[in-house]
Amino acid sequence: MIREYTTDQLEESVARLYVDACLKLPDWVKEKLYAFGNPYIIENFETNGIIPLCQDTGLCAVYLEVGQDAHITGSIPDAVNEGVRRAVKEGYLRSSIVADPLRRVNTGDNTPAFIY
Repeated sequence: MIREYTTDQLEESVARLYVDACLKLPDWVKEKLYAFGNPYIIENFETNGIIPLCQDTGLCAVYLEVGQDAHITGSIPDAVNEGVRRAVKEGYLRSSIVADPLRRVNTGDNTPAFIY
């Protein structure tokens, strides 16, 4: 049975997962940070419950596996990159990707993502 998916669904998934990967720490990591006793980290957890894993979110790599019975309508790269754009904006993530390494011009939205 062929399953139909839209690029809107893919975009939504990428945006949600990118923010989660950058901001939500697993419980075991939180326990180690509390054990370390850094007052800034503890205050941040108690204030808002989230903390960026790193100020620089870096390059976004998306490992996308599409089964033979799945069909995605539209452009997969466009949907993935739009999801990354949304995540950077909605998750208040730092944009640090440059379009051309020689000119060092920031893309402003961490695109393009690496899609595998």
